[in-house]
Amino acid sequence: MNCALFAQTDKRKTKEVQETIDVAAAGLYFQIADTMQAQKQPSSALWNSFFNMPINQMLISGQRLDSGSFKKEMYGVYSSLDKGAGTMTESELYHLEYKKMLPELKAYLAKLQSMGIAQKVKKYLYPYIPAAYRNDRFLPKQYYIFYGTEDATGMNGMVINDLLLSYKLDSYVPGTLSAHEAYHAINNKEFNDKIRKSIDWGDTRSQVFMFINLLAEEGVADQIDKKLIFSSRSPAKASWNDINENYENNSKAFIERTDSLFRRLNRDSAHRVSQNDFFSLYSKFGGHWPGRLMGEVILNNGMIKDLFVNFKDPFHFILVYNQAAKKDRSKPPYFSDEALEYLKKVKKYCLK
Repeated sequence: MNCALFAQTDKRKTKEVQETIDVAAAGLYFQIADTMQAQKQPSSALWNSFFNMPINQMLISGQRLDSGSFKKEMYGVYSSLDKGAGTMTESELYHLEYKKMLPELKAYLAKLQSMGIAQKVKKYLYPYIPAAYRNDRFLPKQYYIFYGTEDATGMNGMVINDLLLSYKLDSYVPGTLSAHEAYHAINNKEFNDKIRKSIDWGDTRSQVFMFINLLAEEGVADQIDKKLIFSSRSPAKASWNDINENYENNSKAFIERTDSLFRRLNRDSAHRVSQNDFFSLYSKFGGHWPGRLMGEVILNNGMIKDLFVNFKDPFHFILVYNQAAKKDRSKPPYFSDEALEYLKKVKKYCLK
């Protein structure tokens, strides 16, 4: 399957698709899989083409992809020496999910090239970003790949989608997960310009800063897709249930615990908190707890647009959340004046 080709529609639409999505790595994955299932050895040129794809090179440099392990896993799943699911590693089992769905995934990949995914992303994304960013030049490029896990990520103006996960969600509500990650990609790229170059990343203030930024990003991005993902008809509801079950109570507890921490740090600047603590004692799932709840409180009280005033400032997210929480009838916890005083110190240290 030649995934460098695009649907033969009008030239303007074809150009938009080419600029918006990149499916080449997924296409090469299918070529390797098809070769193995035909009981042939993929050529060195085919392997090299796959691993030398810029998106895969990025994963290799970030130790997300190891070429040797990847080859071994694919041989274990796709070759005639298939050893069976009972003895497969977790990574091999995910390849097996792809193997079971190859016809559907190939059809989806072909459809992606003409389904106007950019317009669908805009539909879900634009209500959550300022008008100045509702422009095609800010829209991140969407890469569809074998990611090795049911996940997606957005950063520095680009989005990486696991093809199988995208297939599942796009069969239900096309573009929602990609829009979530697009929010990260846009916010992250713009926000990085505000960080001081002299910042010491070993300083607790820096750790607090990154923690607050994650809460702010997930807090807004989760409003784009989570209600849809966790609705009764969603194909991802069961597999993602761990980040939904009892999240409200846990999130409230995290906010109260975080407020207590910030008050202590305000009084005792020598107190140290590890990065691991921030993502186990004060939050969970990379900031989705309590970020999602905080974003919901802002949204439910009609204050999403209040975030646009300082779109790139995670500390502003905390302030807007506090205002919304004080209005909210459910009386969620909010941050004390002393905690906010500490965050002012963090902001002064970390941002230009």
